[in-house]
Amino acid sequence: MRPMTQVCCGCSLQFGVQTIVFAHLGWCLMWIWMVTCNIILRIPAMAVGVNRPQQTVNAMWNLAGLPFIIMALWGLWHRVDVQVRLYLHYLVVSFSMHLVLIIYYLFVQDACSLLPSTLKYNGLAFACGVVRGCSIGVLLFTMLVQYYIGYMDNGEKAHTSSKPHSPTTEITQCHKSETFSATGPQSYVGHGRS
Repeated sequence: MRPMTQVCCGCSLQFGVQTIVFAHLGWCLMWIWMVTCNIILRIPAMAVGVNRPQQTVNAMWNLAGLPFIIMALWGLWHRVDVQVRLYLHYLVVSFSMHLVLIIYYLFVQDACSLLPSTLKYNGLAFACGVVRGCSIGVLLFTMLVQYYIGYMDNGEKAHTSSKPHSPTTEITQCHKSETFSATGPQSYVGHGRS
């Protein structure tokens, strides 16, 4: 499969990957802030319904991701593919963890059990159907977006690694095909010199 050369209907690949990395940085900082508010400062934030061990694991994973994100930004700006590749591996593991959590909440822990008790007597079946349908839609949409982002990051990795050779490499390649004498370079043809 060929690597991508542009994203989102004509934007450059570097712009697309930078957008993803900055969005991921915002996501990580948001989770770190929410967990800090909930656990350390005891100020209720958005993730109040999530238990503390899960919040702590989320905060640890997002804290561990900050160096990868900073490395990826440095690699994008300096056109070094190793840092982008390391970030891609971190991103794939993050996507896998999110996918496992979505599948867990969809199939293992019934999404209908998360509905408020006020719906128990009025419209529970309809609300349960909507929640399950939305869960499946979110699962499919998340898988599609994550595949696209991974494919885009892989394209940027291939794009950054196709930079010109260093002068040292060019000299080494030159020595393999030519010999130098006092009169200048001479190429080998057959068994004798020309």
